[in-house]
Amino acid sequence: MENSENQVNLFEHVHKDWQKKCLSYDQVFEKATKQNALVKDIVSPLNDWEPNTFLDEKNRPALRNKKTGKIYSLTYHALNGLCKTSTVPFSGVVTGMLNNGQKRETVDAELVCQYLNRNLFNPSCADLEKPLLFRTWDSDGDSQNTIRAILSTSYVVINNLWYLDILRSTIPQGVFSHWRGNADILCANLLIPDTMRQEQDSEVGGMLSIGNNEIGTGRITSLPSVFRAICMNGTIMGQQEGMKISKIHMGKIDFDNLKNIIIENLNKTIPLLSANVDTMLASKDMKINAPIDNILSLVAMENKLTKKIVKTLKENYLIEHEIIGKDVHSAYGLNAAITRTGQTLSNDQWFSFDMLAGHICSMQANSWQSFMNRANNLTEKQIKKYFALSN
Repeated sequence: MENSENQVNLFEHVHKDWQKKCLSYDQVFEKATKQNALVKDIVSPLNDWEPNTFLDEKNRPALRNKKTGKIYSLTYHALNGLCKTSTVPFSGVVTGMLNNGQKRETVDAELVCQYLNRNLFNPSCADLEKPLLFRTWDSDGDSQNTIRAILSTSYVVINNLWYLDILRSTIPQGVFSHWRGNADILCANLLIPDTMRQEQDSEVGGMLSIGNNEIGTGRITSLPSVFRAICMNGTIMGQQEGMKISKIHMGKIDFDNLKNIIIENLNKTIPLLSANVDTMLASKDMKINAPIDNILSLVAMENKLTKKIVKTLKENYLIEHEIIGKDVHSAYGLNAAITRTGQTLSNDQWFSFDMLAGHICSMQANSWQSFMNRANNLTEKQIKKYFALSN
């Protein structure tokens, strides 16, 4: 982001070091347009394709388009879509075949090709004439062509550039603090300029968590979020009023109507940010009165987290202790550790961790005390699943 004096004044809540990392609309559009140029959506039946003996560096199988002769590697998401077109539940078998840890040789690729022909490209197992939507990326010559998704023709692509254009026209002075977009997905945090927000606290500010997915793994979303200026950890807060935009990509979509809904949602969401900031700051008064290992073990159990993620949570909790001091011993500190961890994970996990942090911050006093009681009542066996107990 360009660091003009005007822009700095618009984002006084944002730490000056982070302002340098933020992206403007122009920068995001440049990235998204370049990536979008790779996309080619093909509507065709399975009969227009055939399994190929090529396996890419990730051991993923490939299909050859009979009309163009191009070979496309299947992403695992596309492979799952391919499985759904068949009456034979073979996805687990194929995935196991491709992930058995053995070195790939030509004979393995031939076996995969034969398996696909037998279980999918077979009129007794699948409708080979039914049109499907193949979302493909054509490489620029430096990488392999890929099929990103195989979808029903009732699936409607909501273009990321279309959504970004609405955001720019509605919040023209916004900037992106986090961006994980590509030609398939849009996953970002959009900072709201101070002139559009009501809260004046300099430690915590408001933003929007923005999402869209063009390949069938997520919805178009816009949710209120809160960040701490010092490190830009995000927290997605529940929407108490207004509208929550969450649109699936199926059936007929009136894009003019959807645009109006999105704009209305944005205009109703921004005023909520002030209350969400107050909720975040009030979470400092929700004190931790259980060992942190117990608390993180309980978070892991109730949210099905792996031991590796719990270890990262503990490390980030200690990092937050250095940053915010005694406030770490509260829901505010637990929130900070969760959101810091989420930034290291996949897009879906990042979103879910920010949602989890928002849930913790928004707990009522009785719910928080119940959470502490459950943590204190964990057994050594339950805690040992995630942490080695000291003697």
